[in-house]
Amino acid sequence: MPSKKTLILNKEQILQKSKRIAYQILEDNFEEPSIVLVGIADRGYIFAQRLQKILKDIAPDKEIELIKVTNTRKTKEVWKLLQTFR
Repeated sequence: MPSKKTLILNKEQILQKSKRIAYQILEDNFEEPSIVLVGIADRGYIFAQRLQKILKDIAPDKEIELIKVTNTRKTKEVWKLLQTFR
């Protein structure tokens, strides 16, 4: 029996939600000179790249850095790296 797929969000809705997330990130980090996005490979990193593009479009003067986590065993190393940005 074929499974029925349910569309949760369409392309426009995904873009709208992504923009809202980007604006929220900017609002929460307004005074920070840079923002670091961390994406867990593969899909999390793809979403982080999309957020980075949106953030650069709405705040071109803000430095937006991107980190890709490919091995979750290195989580402690990533947290140590992120602490240097605080």
